[in-house]
Amino acid sequence: MEHWGWFLDNLSHALGDLNKRGTVIMSDRQKGLNRAIEEHLPLATEAYCCKHIERNMLVVFGDEVKGLFWRLVYARTKEKFEVAMEELRGINPR
Repeated sequence: MEHWGWFLDNLSHALGDLNKRGTVIMSDRQKGLNRAIEEHLPLATEAYCCKHIERNMLVVFGDEVKGLFWRLVYARTKEKFEVAMEELRGINPR
């Protein structure tokens, strides 16, 4: 995590103060980065890349979840999200 803190401090120095609301840090959920963001940029919002999450899901659950994952991502209502989640749980409860 130490190197991520160093990176975020230098990134903030180069781009201006990133520790503020409205800053979004998007990542592929790299180990240690979450904690470094909490410590060094607590006001920033952390987001994750859906392509990386999809790849991880395909490795764990197989190709049959691919379409359902994107239905979850693009669900515009809680109801649509819940329907897709139930279908996903039907394929694999994990």
